[in-house]
Amino acid sequence: MGRIDRSITAEFLDALSGLDIGEPRDTEPFLSVVMRTRGDRLEPLTDALVCLMGQRDQDFDVILAVHDPAPGAVEGVTRIVADEVPALAPRIRVITCVGGTLSTPLNAALELCRGAYVAVFDDDDLLLANWVAVFHEAARARPGRVVRSVVVDQACVARNFGEDGRVGLVASGPIQRVYSEEFSLLEHLVGGATPFHGFAFPRRVIDEMGLRFDDGLRVHEDWDFQLRAIRFLGVASVPVVTSIYRRHPESDSLASHPSPVRDAIFDTLVHARVDGEVFPIDGDELVRFRLRSKVVDDMWHQKESVNEDLQFVLGENAALRAEIEYLSEFRGLLRRLAGTAYRRARARLAR
Repeated sequence: MGRIDRSITAEFLDALSGLDIGEPRDTEPFLSVVMRTRGDRLEPLTDALVCLMGQRDQDFDVILAVHDPAPGAVEGVTRIVADEVPALAPRIRVITCVGGTLSTPLNAALELCRGAYVAVFDDDDLLLANWVAVFHEAARARPGRVVRSVVVDQACVARNFGEDGRVGLVASGPIQRVYSEEFSLLEHLVGGATPFHGFAFPRRVIDEMGLRFDDGLRVHEDWDFQLRAIRFLGVASVPVVTSIYRRHPESDSLASHPSPVRDAIFDTLVHARVDGEVFPIDGDELVRFRLRSKVVDDMWHQKESVNEDLQFVLGENAALRAEIEYLSEFRGLLRRLAGTAYRRARARLAR
């Protein structure tokens, strides 16, 4: 287990909001947003916080969990909060967690959630302005269910901004609808069919049922949490796009856990969560189905590079056609010049 410090910036944020230390906060919000960050990519973090500032429904608070921060990282995070989203600052609590796995900061944040529902949002993804509102409306219509909305996918790359070394994320491909509009249990059993910020979970699954992230997992901790919550509460599926999953190859999780490793861990989880425990479906059958469906999934994710190659080839072809047309015109000109010279030569010989 990692070490947790829940108070490192509490005084700073309370002072920023004008509250006295220890003064009770307002009534419980609808949604508690848990945001996980390392504090080392402040440009994407700023984008993420601005997304929250722009929500049409502002009935939420934020627990910002800084995991294994480098020296000065927490100060950088609090500076971003104060400078970029001061109106949101009174509803943000910052905690730090040292050690453990990716689950450690999430579990620490769950202990502080006050909202009726909880959603997790990493610092490198983007939200549309309807994210909270869609969850809120669905929770009213079908209370007590896990709410699932639609997430779209976009490739991005890291870029340096300015001379001060700031690194941000910029889109490197089009937005794609690679995730189903309607929730499918089978799709979720055989793979991650919804990025985590597409879900909102009733807090009772945490308080009353004791659900936590598996701190022993280094990947797929979100999928594991989703599946166990769905087992308890079921799903209210909303076919509305609410957010963007920004996929980038520099992601630490992907870089430190190559695809074969992730697949092996996932197959083990399928058996652990499905065989005789969660759903009456044979785990071996699901693994076989996932391997078949993974081919289709890989084709989706290769579509962008194929399109880029196609556009490049089309561009090369266009340039080649232009060159051929130019040479054709030039060849006609040479023929006309040669004909003129030939006729003049014959005329001279005929004299």
